[in-house]
Formats: sequence, structure tokens, C-alpha cells
Amino acid sequence: MPTPAPDLITASRRTSVYVALEPVQNAVNSMVFLSLGEELSGLDEWVDRTVAAMTPELRRKNKLVSLGLHYAIVPDASWTSVPEFLAHLKDLEPQVLRDRVFSAYSQIRMNADKPCAIPDPSRNPDSLDVEPLLADVQRFLSFLKDRFPPDH
Repeated sequence: MPTPAPDLITASRRTSVYVALEPVQNAVNSMVFLSLGEELSGLDEWVDRTVAAMTPELRRKNKLVSLGLHYAIVPDASWTSVPEFLAHLKDLEPQVLRDRVFSAYSQIRMNADKPCAIPDPSRNPDSLDVEPLLADVQRFLSFLKDRFPPDH
């Protein structure tokens, strides 16, 4: 009888699976739901209750941050708590947050025919000079119109 090959039967490889709660990602997503709560249907009743309890000014600020500045506040790492993440944001230079938004926007090309890939706001924009966009509102609006359909 022949000797069996030593690698005839191999032990199965162990696969490590890591599961974690992401409180900051959860908070950011909740803020987005609150911003869109009046436009979307089928969301959990906590969204309707919370939106109804918010003042118009708080709803406006939430929409500004969660949608308008979304790519500035999307976590780029895992954070154990929202207060820890907020302290991190507070310590960042404003230009870092600005550049994250412009980096994400420079990667976006939304249109009705094709969904757009999710941008990576931590990626450096490819030779995007933001100063002219900041200096001229029409140029900035044109930049946005090139990337987003009118309903956005």
C-alpha cells in the first residue's frame, strides 16, 4: 500500500470574524434619518417622534450638518463613543474638514442613469484647487451642479 501524501488531508484554516458596534456611525446615520424623516416613509416611529420634538432651527442645523457637511463628519476610523469622536472633530483644523468635503465632492458624479460610488473623504483630491471655488459662489455652484442632479 502506498504511503499517503502528507498534505492529503489538511486542517481547515481558521477564519477570524470581528464584529463591533459603531456608535458614531450609528449616530451619523440617525442624524441623516432625522434630516430625511419628513421626506421618507416607512422609517421607525422614533424618527417621526424625534423630528416632531425638534425645533425648526434644530432641524435646520441637523440637516446642514448631516447632509450639507456629511463628508466632513463621516468617521474615518472606529470610535468607541460619540463624545470621543466629537472631541476629535473639535481638535481638527477647519481646513481638514473643508478638504474632506471637497475631496468627497471631487469624486462624485451623480446622474439618473448610473449610481455613483461612495466617495472616500480621506483621499486627497486629485489636484483640486478649492480657493477659486471658495472665492466665487457661481463657480462653486457650477462645481456642485457638475456633480449632483438638480434634486440633490
